[in-house]
Amino acid sequence: MTSQAVDISANTQVRNLQNPGRTFNEAWITWEMPLDSSYLIGYDVRWGGGASLYTPARECIVPGLTPEVEYRIEVQPRRSQGTPAQVASIRVVTHDRVPPTQPRGLQRESLPGNRSMLSWDMSQDNVGVTGYLLQWNGETERLVTPSAYVVDLPVQQIKSWQVSARDAAGNRSRITRWNSGVPPSKPTDLRASSVTGNSVTLEWVASTDDIAVVGYQIYCDNRLVDIDTTGNNRFTVTDLDELTTYTFKVGAWDTDGHLTFSDVLTVTTSDATAPSRPTRLRATRITGGTVDLTWDPSFDNVEVTGYRIYRNNVPIDTVSTTYYTAGGLTDATSYTFRVRALDADENFADSDPLTITTVDVTAPSKPTDFRASVVSANTVFLRWDESVDNVGVIGYQLLRDNVSIEIVTTSYYFAKELSEGATYLFKVRALDAAGNHTDSDSVSVTVPDETRPSKPGNLRASTITGHSVALEWDASADNVGVTGYRIWRNNTAIDFVSNTRYVAGGLSQLTSYEFKVSALDAAENATDSDSLTVRTRDGSPPSKPTNLRIVIISSLKMLRWDPSTDNIAVTGYEVYRNNVYIDTTPYTYYVGLDWTPPYVLRVRALDADGNFTDSDPLTDEMLQGRQ
Repeated sequence: MTSQAVDISANTQVRNLQNPGRTFNEAWITWEMPLDSSYLIGYDVRWGGGASLYTPARECIVPGLTPEVEYRIEVQPRRSQGTPAQVASIRVVTHDRVPPTQPRGLQRESLPGNRSMLSWDMSQDNVGVTGYLLQWNGETERLVTPSAYVVDLPVQQIKSWQVSARDAAGNRSRITRWNSGVPPSKPTDLRASSVTGNSVTLEWVASTDDIAVVGYQIYCDNRLVDIDTTGNNRFTVTDLDELTTYTFKVGAWDTDGHLTFSDVLTVTTSDATAPSRPTRLRATRITGGTVDLTWDPSFDNVEVTGYRIYRNNVPIDTVSTTYYTAGGLTDATSYTFRVRALDADENFADSDPLTITTVDVTAPSKPTDFRASVVSANTVFLRWDESVDNVGVIGYQLLRDNVSIEIVTTSYYFAKELSEGATYLFKVRALDAAGNHTDSDSVSVTVPDETRPSKPGNLRASTITGHSVALEWDASADNVGVTGYRIWRNNTAIDFVSNTRYVAGGLSQLTSYEFKVSALDAAENATDSDSLTVRTRDGSPPSKPTNLRIVIISSLKMLRWDPSTDNIAVTGYEVYRNNVYIDTTPYTYYVGLDWTPPYVLRVRALDADGNFTDSDPLTDEMLQGRQ
């Protein structure tokens, strides 16, 4: 077979061949397309031992590698025709999982300037040690590269230090430690904060150490019962026997294994055995307000110290006898009594309950916490705490304005068909079968007004000037009463009035504004009018006509003046003789006046919005003075 020549042009070789990731038995290889990609159909990937694979992509996972071995991986573009492309290669080493050897020979050496040299024998690694993780006096570890390090502390202040070696793969050797050999301080003030029949809770003042206290060893009768490394100075010893004396001690333990014991504490557990139950609890006499109780005595392994009396599960007294008179009772009421036998350690045992009933002569208790909440515009929800009765409450009578409206058996009621905005006085009356009753306190309720006023009608502008608009509208109606009207300009509230007229001032001339009016009642229900858009007028008058004079042209005598100016336009001039209007002209002259003296002439400049300015007067006497 004749071998085919290889295209040695670099343009046919893949570019940027990389190994972005690897594990102990796989490698991820990526590359970029060659500059010359003509006839390219894929890529052949080859590695040690003749293994290969084909991929149409520009990346692949090379499988089946041996850990901690270097491989030469080749990538060659496969072409459909032409000479074969040039091969690109990359060297890949699978992950190293062998840690360095443990550092040995730790030494401290004092240096000038209150400094210390920490040194150790170098570790070995199958690939190479990249550095050492060094820590002293419990501070944060730091990475150093030589097998020695200078610390800015005198030797006597370095109580402990440790070092471990690390390689490029992140493998870390075992830690070698050096310590000063100083034990922890003695745990003091060992005491029992809680003692029961089967447990003792110990507390003590924490120990200190030149490095750190790791934990405490707890001993009971010189037997190790637990090792606590949580940092607490409190521990509960359990599974003890009642009425038994024990000795306790606590040992403080540091990182070097030194142990310092507290003084010994002697504790006797309490009595955990309850007395026997009181039996045959009975009532020997019952009246309307008292019950005489008696029972057979209890027995205890130590001693019964007394009996606690319960009425309806509430403790009411403690006695040392086997009889008791319960007073202050309500007639015709059922009560449940029980008796609890006690010993000195508060162990107890209860008797069976005993229920008795007295005689009915009392009205129900007062319904309390009578309250009301409004549900809607015509409904109020009433609720109260239930009454009690020595026999039984049979119902509740509802009164509105001292008139009975309903009797219910629940502790709530919906009062309906009420009037909006009206105020009502409610109370509830507790009833029993004998006709006894007790009233609650009264509660006053005002039903909210949820009906909006009618819409303000016919909103209109009665007067418009350059800087103000007089608004008027038809009045609204309301089921309770309209309290006023809120004025809105361009959707911003500007005022509140009680009548149906409002003058909006401070406006800009020749500007459009949108107004609306909201009718309100006392409950702040509101209804808006239709919007009204108003454009203000021109509020600037023309300038004053000046130089009023008489001119004679070809024997034609006329009144003439200099023209006025206006921010928009002068629409004409009114001519007045002796304060009497004569005529209006668009010109700056006027012909046809009666020149018979005496006379006073005046000209008024006008604009389209009726703004005007008068000239100074011209009189016949003034003309004679000029002759």
